Amino acid sequence: MTQQNLQWAVPVMRAGYAGRGLIYLVVAVLSLLAIWRGSTPEGTGEAMASLERAWWGIALLALIAIGLAAYGIWRLVAAFWDLEAHGSEAKGIIARIGQVVTGLIHLGLAFTAAAILMPSSSGSNGGSSLDKWTAKIM
Repeated sequence: MTQQNLQWAVPVMRAGYAGRGLIYLVVAVLSLLAIWRGSTPEGTGEAMASLERAWWGIALLALIAIGLAAYGIWRLVAAFWDLEAHGSEAKGIIARIGQVVTGLIHLGLAFTAAAILMPSSSGSNGGSSLDKWTAKIM
């Protein structure tokens, strides 16, 4: 780390990596459950929709949203202060731009996960709020 005191970034980094790990774990468990039941795993979107339907899924979605936001913030902080020592030459700048893009993508995913948790203002027309938010984004 640079001369500045960036110790606050360490817990953000850890929470971010934990959030990413949690997503992989949830998708893996739900895929294994689908295989165990004899059905076909549908992917991340179906995994998120099944989380929304489960009684424990709301808390898990909240943890995923927090973890994704922390990871996104970590990637932006790492790019801004060059915490991974990529440097300021062309190759390093490209790597840091990649970190910014990754950070923004994860912040967008965190927003999507948080939006799934929020009640729909259009009433309950049936269907998953994941489907409604996907339709709004598209």
